Amino acid sequence: MECPFVARHQADVAGVVSCFDRVVLTGSLPDIGHARAMESWLRIRQVRLADYPRCAEPMRVEIRDNAMKVAAGPIG
Repeated sequence: MECPFVARHQADVAGVVSCFDRVVLTGSLPDIGHARAMESWLRIRQVRLADYPRCAEPMRVEIRDNAMKVAAGPIG
C-alpha cells in the first residue's frame, strides 16, 4: 500500500518500517475494577491490604515474563 507521505518525499526516504511502533491496550474490567471488588478479592484470599504488594508480586512477575516472551517471539 502506497503511503502519500512516502511518495511525496521519496528522494529523502531511505526505507519504511511496516509494523506497529507501539501498542496501547485500553479497557476496563467493570466486575473487578472498583474498590469493593478489590476488598472482596483480598478478603476471600485472607490477604491484608498492607500485604497486597507481596501477594501481587508473583502475578506481576508472571505477567511481565509472559509479555517479554510475546515481545521476543516471531512477528506475524
